[in-house]
Amino acid sequence: MNKETTKAEIYATLTKMAEASGLKNTSMFFIDPSTLPEAAKPATVTEAELFNEALSSLREIVRDEAIANPVRLEAIRFQLKNSYHLSEEAKRVE
Repeated sequence: MNKETTKAEIYATLTKMAEASGLKNTSMFFIDPSTLPEAAKPATVTEAELFNEALSSLREIVRDEAIANPVRLEAIRFQLKNSYHLSEEAKRVE
């Protein structure tokens, strides 16, 4: 089944990723789409456009973190690498 990802799902994913990397106030980086007035919402946005926008936001967060705290950034890199490894292991088990 080909299900289109909603803005709310993307927002939830981004906030969880930011929280997992230690950021407490994700509203500084992402706007909850449910709080936008109907007229402000774009008529049509592709999933690729949303993904690229989210990726740009995450890059800015990481860049700011690297400037503010390079040791913390290294810890985040380790966590991401470890999660990728665990994901690959889970695929092999299946």
